[in-house]
Amino acid sequence: MTVDLDRIDALLAPVDAQLAARYPDTRTDDQPVHTVYVGAAHSDSTTPIEWGTAARTLLAERSELVADLTDGDTVARVDAILARRPIADLRIDFEDGYGWRADAVEDEHARRAGRTLRAVTGTDAGALRWCGIRPKGLGVGERRRAIRTLELVLDAAGGVPPGFVFTVPKLRAAEQVPAVVALCEEIERAHGLPAGSLRFELQIESPQAAL
Repeated sequence: MTVDLDRIDALLAPVDAQLAARYPDTRTDDQPVHTVYVGAAHSDSTTPIEWGTAARTLLAERSELVADLTDGDTVARVDAILARRPIADLRIDFEDGYGWRADAVEDEHARRAGRTLRAVTGTDAGALRWCGIRPKGLGVGERRRAIRTLELVLDAAGGVPPGFVFTVPKLRAAEQVPAVVALCEEIERAHGLPAGSLRFELQIESPQAAL
């Protein structure tokens, strides 16, 4: 006796069609296997190299522990990845990992972040494919600061770096999401960027958002 797979397909066909229509999978690029958040006060273009060096050192010093988890070929491949591109997605943080600082200080850190993202992305074999920032959130007391930081980063980067994504933290209401879309449209218009070039991720962490 065999399972009637046609019955399962028939039951799921309307669902498949609905999901394909509402959420088409049009992406052709890969996705990062991890995202590294580094405080904006402590990151620059050498950050990926420093992280890679530290990771390779730890891998060499603890090789016997890693060997219990996998084989030598896998360890060698991991070491090669750490040597070439140790960070899959670098997210420079102006939120929890940064705190509140004077506007002039955050302005300078935002400009440095933009220069950093421009330096670590590109077409080289070891360049980051994904990068971005986490500005402050959309609350009344931090909204203008978050937008200013995002604009300064993009200006210093000379536009939208390859693979750029910004994280929107501490969402509390669904109505904030259309505002983020509108923000992207306004920044694209004001800075002469192609429509749809800004991408963002939503950080769902508050009880209000979950409920």
